[in-house]
Amino acid sequence: VYLERILKDNDIIGFSRGRALSHLVGNLLPTNRKNLTVTQLVGGLNAQETSTNSDNIVRDSAQILKAKPCFMYAPIIVENKELRDSMLSQSFFSSVYDTMKQCTVAVVGIGNFTNQTGLVPKSFMFEEEYRALKNQSAIGEICTYYFNADGAIIHCGINERVFALDYESYMKIPVRVGIAGGSEKVQAIAGAIKGKLINVLITDIDTANGLRSLF
Repeated sequence: VYLERILKDNDIIGFSRGRALSHLVGNLLPTNRKNLTVTQLVGGLNAQETSTNSDNIVRDSAQILKAKPCFMYAPIIVENKELRDSMLSQSFFSSVYDTMKQCTVAVVGIGNFTNQTGLVPKSFMFEEEYRALKNQSAIGEICTYYFNADGAIIHCGINERVFALDYESYMKIPVRVGIAGGSEKVQAIAGAIKGKLINVLITDIDTANGLRSLF
């Protein structure tokens, strides 16, 4: 309901991935807004999670909102920076990134670093990357960018291997909506709020009550 209420003609809506976003899209209603575009903010993972992948979320939301879909057609993470940079140098990916950077609304899941079902689970990391995040007290993640309890971004090698909107461009998106809930996500949600990674939160009443004690 919130998303349908704030959308304006010509908006570009960027989605990350996850169960909460898939559920939100499944409950969207058609809108009379004109010239909408929906785009991925991150690449896809694999065929085992089709309903929660960013490309499927974009496809489904485009159909409901009668919007133009913009697909990345890339994995969320590759083996090394050189491969990522080589792919980004192609005109197709440059065009997709231009659209991503023009987003007016971002709708993102909030991952919990201790939860192996997060956007980039441990199995997708090199061991040294995981250790670096753990040693620097990573608590959560948005669009593959990990942060600590204060919302400060933690830089490690994984940032150079992902297909995702860059952090600086993400922070320029005017409306950044976080979708998350559950007691296991409270600390991560609080960090996202403190770091201004989101400026709107959609959650459940129990999670909201849990957050009150942290502010």
